[in-house]
Amino acid sequence: MITSILLASSLLAAAPGAPAPTTPDGAFALPWPAPTTARVDKVVRRIDTRDGVAAPEDVQRVSYVMGFRKDAAGAVISFDKVQAEGASEPELAVLSAVMPDIVISDDGKFVGAKIKPAVAALLATTKDPETLQVLQVANTEKAMRFGAQQEWSPLVGYWFGVPGLARGERSVIDVATQLPVVKGAAATTLTRTASAPAPCPDAPALQCRTLRATIEQDGPSQVAAMLKAATARETQRGTSAAEVAKSFEGAFVKSTMEFVVIVDASTMFPRRFTKTMSSHVRMPNKGVMTELKRAETDDRVFTLLPAKP
Repeated sequence: MITSILLASSLLAAAPGAPAPTTPDGAFALPWPAPTTARVDKVVRRIDTRDGVAAPEDVQRVSYVMGFRKDAAGAVISFDKVQAEGASEPELAVLSAVMPDIVISDDGKFVGAKIKPAVAALLATTKDPETLQVLQVANTEKAMRFGAQQEWSPLVGYWFGVPGLARGERSVIDVATQLPVVKGAAATTLTRTASAPAPCPDAPALQCRTLRATIEQDGPSQVAAMLKAATARETQRGTSAAEVAKSFEGAFVKSTMEFVVIVDASTMFPRRFTKTMSSHVRMPNKGVMTELKRAETDDRVFTLLPAKP
């Protein structure tokens, strides 16, 4: 099986034009005003290519309300009023609708995920077997934390508390990314930058920063993890390790992901978010070398909503 691995009371509460707070070591503090709510309009476009043949472009449009508040649990990022259309995989809409709240510390560190009461209601009333299966998986603590962290990282985690980033310094770190499908790890490089304040592209009278993060996974380490998993699996079925190794000749994996987030320079709250992902995988599949490519963009526009009286 081939797997593509990648894997404000109002914003006016801050003085207009005032710089976002930073720490002595040049890191951004988290200045999002609480409470803040914004409508998010999201469009995901994806094209998959298999052995040179491209599938029709898949387009999914999702709108939701993202909130930021502080309560007894801490600082909370919530996702509500989700509406999805155009998804070729209906379960994506289901998962979006039950996205857990993200609990973070005052300085932006990930604390945990809070399941929504709607999940229990859906589990009790849903009759479609596929939807029920998706909900049962999503209702596990591991799945909730993973989903919450996937949202938290590009919105908060990559930017706040990083020494030097607020001074314009480039941050480069190497980490090992776990590959749960093959029970291995891949060497991954995360590069982050933050621009100086400049006029916002959509509102020149305001000041914005552009935050950029690039994630590159090391191809050879992914191939090695896949080969190890395939060898363990296939030798139990009678195939020799040498045969498995031979089937992997020419195997190739390359995956990159880039996040570009345009934020208000005074509050660091997002105005525009774009994720661009590309993957290229060449792997044996039932004895035949198969090539898969995927190009995907996730574009989100944030529109602040009036504070409730």
